[in-house]
Amino acid sequence: MPRDTQSIRHALHSTPAEAPVSYGGLGTIWNIYPNSIGAPAGRNRGRFSTMESLKKIQKRYWAKGIPMGMELELELPERYRNDSCICEYSCDECYENDHGNCSHGDCTRDSGEYLYYRDYQPVADVMKLINKRVQIGMKNFAMKQNNDYFHYTNVISAKGDGSLANGVEFNLQPMTRTAFTKYAASTWQDIGYEHFDGFNTTTAGLHIHLPKAAFNDVELYMWMILMETLGHTNHPTNGKSFLSIIGQRTPGRWAGLNSRHRVEELLDAVQNRRNYQGRGNQVNFNGHGNTIELRLFKAQQKPHRLIKNFAFVDMTWRYVHLLMDFVEDEKYSQAMQFLQNADMFMGYIMNPNAKGYNEDLARFVRKRWKRANGSTLAFSSHVFDGLIEVNERFQSRDWEVTDTEDNNSNTEEVSNE
Repeated sequence: MPRDTQSIRHALHSTPAEAPVSYGGLGTIWNIYPNSIGAPAGRNRGRFSTMESLKKIQKRYWAKGIPMGMELELELPERYRNDSCICEYSCDECYENDHGNCSHGDCTRDSGEYLYYRDYQPVADVMKLINKRVQIGMKNFAMKQNNDYFHYTNVISAKGDGSLANGVEFNLQPMTRTAFTKYAASTWQDIGYEHFDGFNTTTAGLHIHLPKAAFNDVELYMWMILMETLGHTNHPTNGKSFLSIIGQRTPGRWAGLNSRHRVEELLDAVQNRRNYQGRGNQVNFNGHGNTIELRLFKAQQKPHRLIKNFAFVDMTWRYVHLLMDFVEDEKYSQAMQFLQNADMFMGYIMNPNAKGYNEDLARFVRKRWKRANGSTLAFSSHVFDGLIEVNERFQSRDWEVTDTEDNNSNTEEVSNE
């Protein structure tokens, strides 16, 4: 990740020269302002070398929210889809849904009005609208700070995806929930829902990335227990898990149910900051460098549903961050009680006094989740012992003395001007 921001610095009166649309993925993700738009902080899979750096970033995330990247998959309207891919998506062109340039022949010969996503104007309209809103926001922030320049680069890109019939995947740079609400959440509503199909398809999903840097090792261990609880605690009437209800997506090929972890797997995941369960699961902790990918969400275009998803991810981190108070006081049993019970997490989500509270999320959970009568998900005693082991290891870690991380001292929230 580049540390030099000169190339994205623009005079306050100027209009950036970057093209308003970007295809093929974001590539390098710039750090515009770390509290609302930019790459997650931290390197080495999000593990900091100094306690000072860790506390600084966690203090910022607690105040402003964690930055989250989004991959939103949407299908083009059915009349533009291709049903005769002769190579079954085996070539690079067809994987990107560019069937007109299929390496094995022209796949579009019987496809009627087939249209490649790069030639579909609403795709460009989405990117132009979000980039314009961000650019205006960056200028307003710079004026508020009495700066004579502002930072800006394109924050959204579009690419094809082989899991779609003929669609597009929008990649959005990491944003806090507040920034996402201001700059991006209403985009598809404003462009017009009729231009894309998402929620009612069987192919399109929504993936949210959160930074590993937000977690210390103990919090990461607890977060994995919490997600296991939410993935394996079922609604007493309809039998759906908490994660399936929140994500509005039944586990399947592209968002499979994570299996229960043995304590050795949890400890290994914390140590290596990755988990070797399949990448297509609801919680993908396999790879992706400095982020964890949540694939449990169905594609959405409605603002309040998109915001609900961002709020949920943010609240999972806040929940385990608060539970560090129990762990630091060696009240491990109390911490485990909160981690094993989905209803306790539900209560936290619906508490209007909780930091990060969001009414869209609270209303959704209140309407759809029925308390499981206080039932808790059983974990072996080894998982309890593992929590103690991780904490003791974390507390005794030999931290570097000098703060060498580049965390950017700017603590203003871009989206609040």
